[in-house]
Amino acid sequence: MDKRTIGTKYEQFATQYLIKRGAYIIETNYHFHKMGEIDIIYFDNVIENGKTVKYLCFGEVKYRKKNNLYNAEYAVDFPKRKRISNTAYGYIKERNISPDHPMRFDIIAIDGDCINWIKNAFYPVS
Repeated sequence: MDKRTIGTKYEQFATQYLIKRGAYIIETNYHFHKMGEIDIIYFDNVIENGKTVKYLCFGEVKYRKKNNLYNAEYAVDFPKRKRISNTAYGYIKERNISPDHPMRFDIIAIDGDCINWIKNAFYPVS
């Protein structure tokens, strides 16, 4: 299998994982011009101070074989975070979403058979 086929397989796996945990998927493989791609955009409801807060989430899926030297989440380096941040900015601008809306950047890291949903994995980079 080529890298794109493998990536698509694990992005679909991550999407199903998020749905089973209550996320509402808005879009997958979102592209904004030539800035970059966001694997999964979704809403996640979180209880904060007794109230439900609906976060708009930008999820990056990373897969590594189990015997890799480092965990999948480490592949989301500074340049990748910057591309995701710029693409997310394009998304909220294009969709007329208030920049004050609660948002988060997550990583769905898949190492072999283990999946780790890292909420608020990084802050936007400009």
